[in-house]
Amino acid sequence: MFVALSGAHSIIPPAILFNYAKANWTLSLFEASNYGVFLGDTERAKKIAKRIIDEAKRLEVKDVVIGECGHAYNTLRWEAPKWFGSEFPFRVRSIIEVLAEWIQEGRLILDRSANPEPVTYHDSCNLTRNAGLLEEPRIVLKAAVEDFREMYPNKEENYCRIPGN
Repeated sequence: MFVALSGAHSIIPPAILFNYAKANWTLSLFEASNYGVFLGDTERAKKIAKRIIDEAKRLEVKDVVIGECGHAYNTLRWEAPKWFGSEFPFRVRSIIEVLAEWIQEGRLILDRSANPEPVTYHDSCNLTRNAGLLEEPRIVLKAAVEDFREMYPNKEENYCRIPGN
C-alpha cells in the first residue's frame, strides 16, 4: 500500500513506477504527512497514524510504502510501534528502499541519458540517521543520472549531524 503526500505530484510518478515494475499495489486513502507530529500534539499524531495502520491491517498488505517525506516515514516506522505497543503485521518502508530494491532486481530500469546534468544528494536526517538508509538513495540516483557527484561530508557525517549523536 502506497501512502503518498497530498497531491497528484506525489501520487502519479510513483504510480507509473509501481506499474512499470509490475507491483501489486494500492493507494492509501490517507496522506503520509502527520501534522500532529509537526504540531507536537502526540494524541493527534497517534490518531493520524492509526488511520493508516488500521487501513493496512484491513487490507492485509505486506508493505506500507511511505512517499518521499522523511518525517512521515520516521513517524510510522519508529514512533507508531512505540505508541501502539506492538509490531505491525506489515513492513513500513520508504519509497527509496523499494525503488533501490527494484533497480537491483532489474525490475526498474531507468534511462540515465535523460539526466546528463551533474546531480548531488544531501542525506536526509530522518532517512539517514533514523532509518540507516545510506546507499538506497545513491542506488536510485546512480541508476537515474549520468553524473552523480557525492557531497562531502556525506551519509552519517553530513552537516545536519548533531554533535554527540
